[in-house]
Amino acid sequence: MPLRQISFHILHAEPVLAAGLHALLDGQSGLRPGPLAGANVLLTDYDHALRQAGHVAARILLLTQRDSECALRRALDGGVHGYLLQSCSADVKGVLSKLDATARTHAVVVAAQRGLIAVCPPDSRPALGGSAGA
Repeated sequence: MPLRQISFHILHAEPVLAAGLHALLDGQSGLRPGPLAGANVLLTDYDHALRQAGHVAARILLLTQRDSECALRRALDGGVHGYLLQSCSADVKGVLSKLDATARTHAVVVAAQRGLIAVCPPDSRPALGGSAGA
């Protein structure tokens, strides 16, 4: 079975970072650059990610230096699918190939491990579907 091709588009405010991403990803098997309109994944900076969320079909992978809890929450709440710090590993291809619902979970787990967000234990969360007496 042939590998599924993942098309990506890079839209980043920092030209050197965008060029580095292109150099890293171009020519990788299973990945191909393309226009935003047909991309499976948009790799972008924080501001572009928030502007594009909800307006593009592509899944949004945010690459940023912003490592605050507030920035992470705002991005995930705003519809970003993956959140990577620019200081992360160069295995962006691995992240792209797994960018699905688990990417949001992974971003939250990493943020919790780094102490950026507090995760409530399962028994302290409010019950779904209203009050317990209903």
